[in-house]
Amino acid sequence: MGLLAGLLGWASLPPIGLDGLGLVWLVPWFIALRFPIKQRCLHTALAAGLPALHVILGIVEAYPAMAFVALALALGPMMAGALIGLASHRFWGVRCGLIIVTVALAMGGLRYLGLPVSVAAVTGLPGPSGIRQPLAEVLAGGGVITLDVALIGAQAAMAAALCRSGAHSDRLQRLARWSSASGLLLAIIVLTTTNTGESAEPTAKRVAVIETALPPHQKARLIADNQLETVVARHRRLRQQALQADPDWIVWPEGSTPGLGSPPPRPDPARPVSGPPAEIRHVYRYQRPGQLSSTAVLRTVRGQPIAQIDKRRPLPIAESSIADPRQSSAATMLGATPVTVLICSDIFHTPSLFDVARSDTAVIINPTSIGYLGGRWLPLLHQRAVQIQAAALGRPVVVPTNGSAAFWVSATGALNRLGAGTGAQPHIATLPVPRQTHAPHPLLGVGIWVAFVSLPAATAGTVSHRLPAPRWRPGCRPTVTIGVLALIAFRLVIEHQPSSTPSKTPDGGTASLSYEAITAPEQPDSAVVAALARSFAIPITVADIPADRDHAWRWLCQQIHMGLDPSPVPLIEPPALGFVTANERPLVIRWSQGGRPIAFDPVAGVFQILERPPPDTLWLREMPPHRACSGSAEW
Repeated sequence: MGLLAGLLGWASLPPIGLDGLGLVWLVPWFIALRFPIKQRCLHTALAAGLPALHVILGIVEAYPAMAFVALALALGPMMAGALIGLASHRFWGVRCGLIIVTVALAMGGLRYLGLPVSVAAVTGLPGPSGIRQPLAEVLAGGGVITLDVALIGAQAAMAAALCRSGAHSDRLQRLARWSSASGLLLAIIVLTTTNTGESAEPTAKRVAVIETALPPHQKARLIADNQLETVVARHRRLRQQALQADPDWIVWPEGSTPGLGSPPPRPDPARPVSGPPAEIRHVYRYQRPGQLSSTAVLRTVRGQPIAQIDKRRPLPIAESSIADPRQSSAATMLGATPVTVLICSDIFHTPSLFDVARSDTAVIINPTSIGYLGGRWLPLLHQRAVQIQAAALGRPVVVPTNGSAAFWVSATGALNRLGAGTGAQPHIATLPVPRQTHAPHPLLGVGIWVAFVSLPAATAGTVSHRLPAPRWRPGCRPTVTIGVLALIAFRLVIEHQPSSTPSKTPDGGTASLSYEAITAPEQPDSAVVAALARSFAIPITVADIPADRDHAWRWLCQQIHMGLDPSPVPLIEPPALGFVTANERPLVIRWSQGGRPIAFDPVAGVFQILERPPPDTLWLREMPPHRACSGSAEW
């Protein structure tokens, strides 16, 4: 039973994508819950583990710790249901309802952490054409968790009807049980796969959605000759192409800015913001050693700042160095349209979604870089999950992407693909902005919960008695189960085998790269300044740096607005960026997350991997906004 459930769940996910199988994914699992606890736990490991392995194996190479934790968390909701079980002779209906509620709430807790885990995502609902208005009202009242309860309850009822099919009952009773479970599941399918259009004729916004292809490993070598210049020129062309389409907004994906970001200028409340178009760009802003911020900078195309929005809930482990600002999801006015920016996994963060639902937000922007997180199917699963959230919130969502296909989703969950994810290109989307969103009806959501939690007991015709034993034996010997699981895991590993890449030098580039732009034996201080500037995406060379030492450091401070961190070396954590000037030969020190410190010698133009950073390293950190830049004496 567990293996059958796992294969059904696996086949419903990309690349096979047989969504109909996901609608009966949990039926064999509910049948297996009537076995003794050891057997039902093994069945659950197969039922939940196979779909989870299919998704998570792609990120093992880049984030092994995160992959292990994510797999354990993904097994958690259904394993909790297995511990409750249905083997008891008493209170069968109550225990079945408790399992439904436990699994739905546990998945909701994972979404709170930013993991897009839901039964609806596995089933592929809503479909590409969106949902009908009645279900939109249900989602508005109860959210994604209500749809999960309905799907779990309907499949539990089908399992109950299947188990009762061999019991002593007349044909009319069996027909009634099957009809009740199948009818409700069919109603869910109809409501979630047919779009009736927007609830009100909306105004239209012309949005330039930028799709980029800037992998993380390429960022590490942007300080090399012509690398940064090439990316900056490509992005300038993308921006010019977007402006030619006369858009209202230009939106860029997460991780598309080459290099680190310095503190952006703050909006001046006394200075009115000029008219459209507005531009939303994402940047990883360097704050101090061990801490970055994932920030969306909103400004006019002429550079006038409008607002800056930080990521509200960084992912555990993978984004441990990202600061958690605990911001509310307040909307920002772009012209006359209130817009909320939710960076990547924030679109699944429950408190952020509650803030959006209570606000006057008309459009959600969701910049992502999930194409380079790992695995070929994560972008498609993100796409499914965004559809569900857009339908639940009743707001359109625009998703600019880095490394995968850009898309946008209407307020009814209808999917609109913009690209194929094959390279950097702008796309123009005519985005309908509803004049008003559907109002939530909490009582309707409560009614759905009560109906579907009690449905399995009603279908089985019993609340307190145990269902009859199945006609087949469990047939789940541990050795056989472990062997099958190992075989399928091996197949998945082969499927996710990464392609070979050229050997890397310590700087993260390839052996063919040169570094003349930041190498100067006669001007080592200028070379250090040039290397630091290029790390912040400023495309300059040693020749562009002032020859005078004081002027060079003052120029760098004015460009990146960075000072020195006074923390002693033992307290410094990666990611960190600094330099050493006390030695005869100055060094630039870069310490990336999960790696060892790397030193660049601007005199010889070579890199060296260090066991630990030099004790006299001067580390960069953001300067207070009121503090002015001085010369090299302070540095």
